[in-house]
Amino acid sequence: MSVTLHLYNKDFPLLFEKEKLRITSVLKNIDIHHVGSSAVSGLFGKNIVDILIGLENFEKEVEEIASKIIQLGYKYRFNVKEKKWAYLKNKTTSSKCYFHIHLVQKNSKDYQDWFLFRDYLRKYQKERNKYAKLKPIWLKKSKGIGLVYAGLKTKYVQSVLEKARKDG
Repeated sequence: MSVTLHLYNKDFPLLFEKEKLRITSVLKNIDIHHVGSSAVSGLFGKNIVDILIGLENFEKEVEEIASKIIQLGYKYRFNVKEKKWAYLKNKTTSSKCYFHIHLVQKNSKDYQDWFLFRDYLRKYQKERNKYAKLKPIWLKKSKGIGLVYAGLKTKYVQSVLEKARKDG
């Protein structure tokens, strides 16, 4: 997917809630959260609503849960078993945004990092503004290539996670 940046859409929280209802119609009693840039009010991003689903037992649950999500029109992109992370994506029928679902081991470091990063950006406007200024720089350097863009922001994300851990 070619990366482009979009202004924050005030409808992101509502779009997440609607998609959450669709997901919970096929998956009962799941741990589901809105994460990523679209979960931080005012922060522009890639027009993606990231959804985190925490699994109690990743190895036992991932394939069954992914198959149910696929029934909703999602495509299974990959499963990184050693990281206990699987990834699915879908474009909304209204074309307002993409949905990316991240299936991870509940309470793992990766699971906790999603919340640390989101919550730190919500709490500290200065950091949120810094992240917003860096995004176009990474986009230009990556020439719109998604994996390159993600790689360029990794060091920054790790530095924010370190600050968030110290912040408590």
